Amino acid sequence: MYKKKWSKKLYKFMFRDIYNSSKTGLITSIEANPYLIYEGKYIQNVLVKVLNVNGFSVYDTLRTPKSKLEKFANNIHTTTQAKVLKEQFLLFSAGQPLKSKVLQDNERLLRNTNIFHDARILVNENPTDPTKVDVLVIVQDV
Repeated sequence: MYKKKWSKKLYKFMFRDIYNSSKTGLITSIEANPYLIYEGKYIQNVLVKVLNVNGFSVYDTLRTPKSKLEKFANNIHTTTQAKVLKEQFLLFSAGQPLKSKVLQDNERLLRNTNIFHDARILVNENPTDPTKVDVLVIVQDV
């Protein structure tokens, strides 16, 4: 993949592989659709959180960039606006009944685009109204 030895070293110096760094084991089964329990409930709010390129993770949103180089790279990088993500990439919106297959496919489609490194969709039940849910979309820019 790398043409020169020095470019490989430079890449490893600038970027950390936070997704493949832990060896948790082999995948033994295919995960069932996690959104099935919310099927048919109405989406009250769609919240979008766009993470910068370096030092952040969609699986640990408390993680922050540690090195000055990561912070500098994040400062000069322009993130995708939440409005653009809602209008052009999401297959659902507030007020619609939640369809578990649509959320699962939308998460996969967001991951497969060239402008997002990773994506995750979380569903939170409304504590006051059990027929409504809030959907949180977390994406990490490339």
